[in-house]
Amino acid sequence: MRPPMLSAILAIGLAAAPAAAETIREQSRFERDANGVTSVRIENSRGLVDVRPSTDGRLKIVALKIARSVSSSVAHELASGTIVETDLIDGEFQVRVKYPRHRVQLSLWNDFSSSSIPNVNVRLAIEVPAQLPTVVSTASGDVATHGIEGFQKLRTASGDVTIDGAGRIDVGTASGEVTASAIATGEIQTVSGDVTCADPDGAIGVATTSGDIHVEGANDSLRVRTVSGRVRVERAPRGIDLESTSGSAEIGATAGHVSVRSVSGDLDVRLAEPLADADIRSQSGTLTLDLDPRVACALKAVSSSGEINLRMPVQARTLSRGQVSATVRGGTTPVHLRTVSGDINVMGGGR
Repeated sequence: MRPPMLSAILAIGLAAAPAAAETIREQSRFERDANGVTSVRIENSRGLVDVRPSTDGRLKIVALKIARSVSSSVAHELASGTIVETDLIDGEFQVRVKYPRHRVQLSLWNDFSSSSIPNVNVRLAIEVPAQLPTVVSTASGDVATHGIEGFQKLRTASGDVTIDGAGRIDVGTASGEVTASAIATGEIQTVSGDVTCADPDGAIGVATTSGDIHVEGANDSLRVRTVSGRVRVERAPRGIDLESTSGSAEIGATAGHVSVRSVSGDLDVRLAEPLADADIRSQSGTLTLDLDPRVACALKAVSSSGEINLRMPVQARTLSRGQVSATVRGGTTPVHLRTVSGDINVMGGGR
């Protein structure tokens, strides 16, 4: 027989402990109906949290406790001092893992190695009714959710976050990576972690400090903020608002309202119809604009000390040192390009 899904999830990635270490594994289960439950909150500072929809509408928890030490007594002490609590408070079903607060004394010669330092963590596999709002918080533990339709608020410091199918999300992590696919709408924020978002259906906001951002298959507008991370967007059919300090950006077919700004990063943008307006600026980065063959616009390009290269037929209205105003295909949609010391390249063949 196939193992139950929750147990199978917890078994993934378990490596055999070093022969010299004592490893204790304790598994427990909890199940109850969802009567009176309006939301779910899960707190587990160290271990994996995996959340999936319940097939029968009930709340189910499988907790796997893993304690390790070269000392059997220390391993048992860590295991016994680690508790998984559940409670229902004002409609919020709470799952909380409490770890031992006291310090474990180490023998420098016997315990001080990466494989034998005493440690304990709890892996949680949880099934909830798909429509319930869910809050998950960890410190170093990874978070994974699958097919949760209710609002999700996910927080971790260094753990990675993986979302596969979701309604509205609010994700925050410091150094962990975020991978999201098939989400309805929401916000994703990291400090140094990379963000990969595939097939978002609604409007999405993504912000990082130094992490890279990759968005593909978007069906709505995007708001992107980064300091030094690289940005790659496959498309933004209903507009994009991007701000970057030194990171480069490559933006595929984007329509609607387009605002892309950078201090020193290069910007490569393709404009498509239906286009409302576009404002693309960089202080010292090179601007490369690719106009879809259907785009008709009123183009204005300004560069204080860089070159302006128009590699497509235009009707020039103003041509002077450092500034070009031109009409493309007789259009009136405003498209403004501005840089101080970078070059500006405009082409119209499409890609």
